[in-house]
Amino acid sequence: TPTYVGNHGVEFLRNGRLEVAPGAESSRDALVGVVDHLKAADLQHQVFWKEKKYSVAGHFRRTSDPQGVTAALAEALETAPGVEGLEVFWGSMLIEIRSRLGLDKGHAVRCLVEEHSLAGAIMIGDDRTDVDAWLELRRMTGGSKIHGVSVAVVRSESDPEVVAAADYSLEGVAEVASFLAYLERSVPGALTAT
Repeated sequence: TPTYVGNHGVEFLRNGRLEVAPGAESSRDALVGVVDHLKAADLQHQVFWKEKKYSVAGHFRRTSDPQGVTAALAEALETAPGVEGLEVFWGSMLIEIRSRLGLDKGHAVRCLVEEHSLAGAIMIGDDRTDVDAWLELRRMTGGSKIHGVSVAVVRSESDPEVVAAADYSLEGVAEVASFLAYLERSVPGALTAT
């Protein structure tokens, strides 16, 4: 049975049952307050907000002035009520705000590897938040728990530090699809979902 992970390890869907990390609900009010404050500062409506209950992501890939949007959001954060109780992450034309639980994609990868007794894992990503998973894979690989591989999806606006953190890179989503098709052909069962 597949296990689905959301919100960087805050939510796990196992056997049709949603499990939420302890403490996640307690930061909901602060999260809503900070995001409402940031939305009010986004007078040009250049940020697309994606609310995920225990975290919120603001994407601004389509703006003509990403540095200006970043500066405006950073300035608004300075006066946002309750922001000190939350974690703020900046990605590639993205701001993400979530509970200060210490959970990240590395936590999620570790849980999946341990829960399913995986011998190997491939983590494909394209942003700073994926680096936590890659570092955890590297730690587990170094400890001989698993064989882990990290793959960065490279786009024109990719952060060079994110690309450098991965073991390998692929150019865009089309190459990811080709890579996955290659794995499926070459290693039957390699794409078992967890």
